[in-house]
Amino acid sequence: MRKPPRAVVGVLLAALAGTGGLIGAAAIANSAGQPAGEPGLTAPPDPSAAATVTAPARVPDLRLAGAIFPENPARLEAFRSTSGFTPAGIREFSEFALFSLGESFEGLSWSKIDRVSQTAVVPGVEDPIRPNYVNFIYGTCEPLSETGCSPPLTVQVWPACERTLADYRLGPDDNTPLPHEAKTIRGVPAADFGDRLELYTGDVTVVIFGLSDVALRAAEELKPANELASTMKDGGLPDPVAGATDGKLSC
Repeated sequence: MRKPPRAVVGVLLAALAGTGGLIGAAAIANSAGQPAGEPGLTAPPDPSAAATVTAPARVPDLRLAGAIFPENPARLEAFRSTSGFTPAGIREFSEFALFSLGESFEGLSWSKIDRVSQTAVVPGVEDPIRPNYVNFIYGTCEPLSETGCSPPLTVQVWPACERTLADYRLGPDDNTPLPHEAKTIRGVPAADFGDRLELYTGDVTVVIFGLSDVALRAAEELKPANELASTMKDGGLPDPVAGATDGKLSC
């Protein structure tokens, strides 16, 4: 059984979660972590309305895996999206450290918190590729079509063993690193890819989707969202653990 190369993982990560969370009817088809048919968000969700959605494979972007392994096209084996969390309720989340912007940021109130867990299975590959993250969505947008729309600002947190800087290459057969601007933000390594800003802290990767200047300001305001997360006394973030940025961290 083959393990998926880091480049393959990177290509799939970009395909599965590159938008940072869409709002609209086609959200599940675009791997944004919302049930299909859900209207645009206009108010914080009712915490009592938490729901878990399980759906069959409906992610067209997984066809990218067919280009990588033509003889073994990938399929989405499981999809789970749990909504209805509140900034207070998410503090009980215990799978990995979470950082967010609290209840609002620069006039953008939180509109939704999603817990997304997927499994992309490629026959013949030993380990499934598992998009696994929590989305903190700020602000709303109005979908104009079934393709949905991207909210103004999203903070997405992944375990570093499943998404980190080492995952990004130009292609499955090209080990050239994906172009980015290396930064240091709040004492930890960061990467600006133009369409997103990533920070590598502790054993998680924090991905911020939004306009570049807004994402940079948001990074300075990240705060612990659950008991597993912390900041330094000087306001900095914890250094990444060994292996967290070079793809050697085990889950």
